[in-house]
Amino acid sequence: METNDQQKQMDFNENTIKNLNELRKWTNFISIVGFIFIGLLIILIPTIFLTQGPGSHGPGGALTLVPLAIVMVIYFFPIYFLFMFSKHMKKAIEDSDNSNFETSFKYLKFHYRFMGILIIVMLGIYLIAGIIMLISKAIL
Repeated sequence: METNDQQKQMDFNENTIKNLNELRKWTNFISIVGFIFIGLLIILIPTIFLTQGPGSHGPGGALTLVPLAIVMVIYFFPIYFLFMFSKHMKKAIEDSDNSNFETSFKYLKFHYRFMGILIIVMLGIYLIAGIIMLISKAIL
């Protein structure tokens, strides 16, 4: 009989490892594309700032730069977590290493936790914006 101190060992067959490897490749691709997008934002923000000027009231003003910078910072974390998942999963598959396997899923958990919190925050912002729109419509 098994005690509480003993942990169950999971054994993965060849098909499961093949699926995990394919998952790793896709998450690596998505993270690289995400890092490229962040890099483009890093180039775009100063370019807009320099071409329009900091006091500009046109499309290059602070109302454009601030949201771009916020998106860039927020977008970095889930992309980083996906990249780290992919990196550790590759090591786990190549070396049959349980430690890297565990670490890879820790990063995948961080990714989904971050995305879940982001969705909750965005739903809250949409709800508040909707209420403000209804109130402003009722006033006018």
